[in-house]
Amino acid sequence: GLIDSCVEQLKQTHSRLHLESIRPSKASTRKKDGGHLKEVKLTAGILRSALYCNDECKVVAMDARLALRLYALWPWLLLDDPTMEAVLELLCVYTADCSSLCGSSPSGVPGSKGSSNASLMHSVMKLSSLAPDNSPIQNLCFSLLTNLVVSRDCRCILQKLLAELAPHRPHALLTFHNLCFCPAVKSHVVTNKAMKVLLRCLESKELETCCIGASALWALLHNNQRAKTVLKCPSVRLKIQEALTVSKK
Repeated sequence: GLIDSCVEQLKQTHSRLHLESIRPSKASTRKKDGGHLKEVKLTAGILRSALYCNDECKVVAMDARLALRLYALWPWLLLDDPTMEAVLELLCVYTADCSSLCGSSPSGVPGSKGSSNASLMHSVMKLSSLAPDNSPIQNLCFSLLTNLVVSRDCRCILQKLLAELAPHRPHALLTFHNLCFCPAVKSHVVTNKAMKVLLRCLESKELETCCIGASALWALLHNNQRAKTVLKCPSVRLKIQEALTVSKK
């Protein structure tokens, strides 16, 4: 069918790109790469239209291992923003309103390798941290990750990434703050360094950062005995009290 043919086209394009990448560098090779990426962009557009609001077609795409074909092309997609945007738009459509597919894959991406640290999902998360703030690519990355949050394993992985990015990226801190309201994530936040990130927010000179940290901690406390136990620690209570004093000034 159409979907199988498109996925096969992506596979063949990857083979050609890989073959040309190991040959001596030539100007003509760069031109060919551009032509191949245009094919990928066109194919991604066709697939996006075919998968839109069509769970049956999404199952066909999963069986054809669409996610793996796109992941294989990732190094070349990073070189061309328009093609990357087309592929991210495809992935957003592919994972939208399809919790049964996302939940069936440990990586959250239907048809992808689950336990590999170099999975497509990890690549998307890394790209979201490197792309300029509010750029089309970063917005598409966050839209895709929002779809993938339906997967429990994805939430756990995403939480770990956000804990690392939160001190440096405002959007990551806000997303991490929102995750703290999810009952399934609370236990993971309390038991690792993510809690330290929130406590450091209370020490920030930026009032907005302090408020975000305080709000996230408040969310963790709700119906979470483990969080209440951790926050009873004298050193933690001192930080909270200091933040409260600063906020009143």
